[in-house]
Amino acid sequence: MSIDKSPAANLRRIRRVAADASLAAGADSKAEAADAKAESAAADAAAALAAAEAYPALQVLKCYGTLTSSIANVSVLLDWATVLDTPAITHKDGIFTVNTTGVYQLQVTVRTVSNNRSELVLSTFLDTGSGSAALPGEIASDYVARDTGGVTLSTVLALSAGDLLRFEALSDADGTCSLLTEGTIFVATRLS
Repeated sequence: MSIDKSPAANLRRIRRVAADASLAAGADSKAEAADAKAESAAADAAAALAAAEAYPALQVLKCYGTLTSSIANVSVLLDWATVLDTPAITHKDGIFTVNTTGVYQLQVTVRTVSNNRSELVLSTFLDTGSGSAALPGEIASDYVARDTGGVTLSTVLALSAGDLLRFEALSDADGTCSLLTEGTIFVATRLS
């Protein structure tokens, strides 16, 4: 068998070798990309595992307000309906019981409707076993001209198992002021 050594045949052979080399290189590149992707996924999984071990899953309690009581010039204990539950902190009749010691991020929002000027005040009370006391630094207030308004208290507290928390709302009002269930929300997140 004789080998065609014409320039055209040589060109075909060169193109075929180049094509084979390109396919091989492409396969190597794809394999390298797949290896890099697998290594990246393994590194991400290791980082997620380390984070999960360092920070336990967040425990969240979320509640909506249930009262439509008047708070005009009277402090009212807020009450709640649970929409997202955790065993770390529970509630009954407006009192939150801390079941797991930790640092908690708390957000309490109270919404109201009034017919005149009002200063809304939201206060935090803590009972550590020796009676309930207001926490002077854990208070929020806001001025509302009329109609609907609200106030939000955001804080972080170190709490111990057995601690009892409650929140009271008051309106220093020139007229009527009543709680709204819509927008009255409590969220507690155990951070550690």
